[in-house]
Amino acid sequence: MTKHTLRISLILCLCLTGFAQQSFADWNYTFIPAASLNLEYDSNIYFTSRDEKSDFNYHGSVVLPFHATSAASDFAFSYRTSRFQYTSERSANYGNHFLDFSASHTVSPRLHLSLTDRYSITKDSDRILRSGSIEGETGIIAERSKRKSNSITGGIDYALTKRSSLSLSGTNSFYRYSPAERYDTKTNGGNLSYNYVLNPKNTLFTTVSYFNSDYSRDSRQLRENALYAFNGLFNELLFSSEFDRSRNTSAYIGITHRFSPTLETTLYAGTRRTKNTTLVLHLKESPGNSVIISNASPNSFVQYTLTKSDGSTARPLELSDSTGTLTISDAEIATMNDSEKTSGLVYSLNITKSFSTSSLILGFSQDVTTRTTFGGTTERQGYQASYTYRFSDRLSANFNGRYDKNTQESDIRDDNYKTLRLGIASTFAITRRLSSRLSWDHTKQKRDIEGTVNIRDTDRDLILLTFTYEWPLIH
Repeated sequence: MTKHTLRISLILCLCLTGFAQQSFADWNYTFIPAASLNLEYDSNIYFTSRDEKSDFNYHGSVVLPFHATSAASDFAFSYRTSRFQYTSERSANYGNHFLDFSASHTVSPRLHLSLTDRYSITKDSDRILRSGSIEGETGIIAERSKRKSNSITGGIDYALTKRSSLSLSGTNSFYRYSPAERYDTKTNGGNLSYNYVLNPKNTLFTTVSYFNSDYSRDSRQLRENALYAFNGLFNELLFSSEFDRSRNTSAYIGITHRFSPTLETTLYAGTRRTKNTTLVLHLKESPGNSVIISNASPNSFVQYTLTKSDGSTARPLELSDSTGTLTISDAEIATMNDSEKTSGLVYSLNITKSFSTSSLILGFSQDVTTRTTFGGTTERQGYQASYTYRFSDRLSANFNGRYDKNTQESDIRDDNYKTLRLGIASTFAITRRLSSRLSWDHTKQKRDIEGTVNIRDTDRDLILLTFTYEWPLIH
């Protein structure tokens, strides 16, 4: 049994101990399974800027949600699975799986405990980011790849006085990718917040947070993670850095203001300090060994820098073969640690407005997040808007958009992503248990890497028709 599993089991036992003290008669239960049939057109099924493939697919999904509440406790468990079947690109078929657990218990009028855990197996990051909040995510969309992830968060809320309270939370998560070129990431950290209610309309809060991430990927990537630049005569071999770990500390102060029962804003601003540690790769002299580097131009001379045993450097030339493979004799790849510290502002503004038949959400923010797919950290600036209009109790429409700009914090190159998402959807309740939804989503992502040729934008359109049926077995 892993340390992670033991930690989850221990926290779960503590929560269940509080639940066990209550009689089953004190609980209210709901179990409302739901099944969906979806028909969809996907203009770029692999979310790639090259060799785009479009296709129709049909996919089914099943949700099994269980919820139990009592006067002092709340317990929820949900399993959701979906399977995508493409009509032409059969090799693109795949499935998603999600397990969600949450528990909370009020120990006393002043002390409240909570625990959440989410495990998922997914392949399409564009769909995952669209399905809910991207808090903790960069918003960067990668080409389709299998990802296993788990995130567990425990929290303690304690009321100091009638107006003030302290909140402490800790998170442990991991992301594991099947392709060897993707980084596996482990992250842990936490937040400490102080809240003070000035009056019924205003609440002040201040938060300090710390998170650290460790990265790893297949060792052979150390050999293949190389770049080439043309200096006018021949190609030059450059080594990129391998991300090793990131540390981020931030502190901010904010206020939640309720202008009216239908209008609320939350604003905070502060500062952060980030440290990224990388493994700098270089070639050094090693008699009897050899290094094989791929992705060079076929049958071309490549110049590289070699550190000799006496500490001096040489810049020899080597000829690649017809497949673009470069073999360097009497050498090995060595690594040395390098670190870079950065700092910047963190801020967020969210506005929520409710009308008689509609609601509006606006927001923008800036923060540093972990690039779980590519390693390292990125400074993300995000802007979002969502408007929902209810034509009747049965018919509603939603318009939404989000723009994210990500700037990589540490690398030998500047690596920037700009991602735009637009969507429109209409939902209609056919009966009390059967509903339908028609939606269109557009995604456009642009990547700029300093010192390279322009990379084509990646575009995707999804047109989806969904029918969902619910069975209220326990309610």
